[in-house]
Amino acid sequence: MNPIQPPPNYYGAPYPSPKDMGPQYPNMGPNSPYPSQDNNFPREDKNGDTTMTSDENSQNYFTYFLKDKIGKNVKVYCSFTDAADWHDKIFEGTIISSGDDYIILDEKNVNRIVLILAVYIHFIEIDK
Repeated sequence: MNPIQPPPNYYGAPYPSPKDMGPQYPNMGPNSPYPSQDNNFPREDKNGDTTMTSDENSQNYFTYFLKDKIGKNVKVYCSFTDAADWHDKIFEGTIISSGDDYIILDEKNVNRIVLILAVYIHFIEIDK
């Protein structure tokens, strides 16, 4: 009984078997020149102090920066890729609260409160 052969590729040659391909990630391993992709845990530096990863630094910067700006008038420029009616939108209002991944605005001119997720925000203009 013959083993099942995979179909030929676009050029008519059969696909190579996994044993013919060699290691899939030749540059990965304990001595990899690339940084680790695991950014979920704090790292310890040479002194034994715990440091935050770049993802944690950027979230904390967003959070602490906007926490200092509570009560300020802002313009938040956003894009919503799946929305047919309003792809790009500008929200104008006063910052009520902010967190790691959101900002809450009070839009007094239209009498509503808006929660905006940070993934939709391009940039924010803050009045002095």
